[in-house]
Amino acid sequence: MNDLQEDKEPLFDSVDTVRNCVVIFTEMLAHTTFKSERMRKAAGGGFSTATDVAEYLVQQGVPFRRAHEIVGRIVAYCVKSKKTFADLGLKDYQKFHAGFKEDLMPRIKLENSVNARRHRGGTATSTVKERIREFEKKFGKK
Repeated sequence: MNDLQEDKEPLFDSVDTVRNCVVIFTEMLAHTTFKSERMRKAAGGGFSTATDVAEYLVQQGVPFRRAHEIVGRIVAYCVKSKKTFADLGLKDYQKFHAGFKEDLMPRIKLENSVNARRHRGGTATSTVKERIREFEKKFGKK
């Protein structure tokens, strides 16, 4: 039978480690500079709005499996052509599926994609600001 006091040491070590990480991380953030434009460009590169395109198709009545396949073909085309979603016009999208309409275009803009996720834990600016206010209220504003 193990001494029950022996099981406490790993717990206390873990608490100390987390506490030290929070202190270090807080200090690190105080001296960190973010390059917003570079971050925005990186986020807009690639195919971060692919889910939005698939969701659009699903809302048009396309089964998700088919929507996923269509978006996959669009991504493959873009990679081969060295293009991004933003480089494509509506007629380009319609080559892959006739159901694409003009209302697709605003949805694939990065800011609109980010702000479409308004649920708790989502990426929408309003949601993030609300969580910041909650944390400031709970832990105090610095």
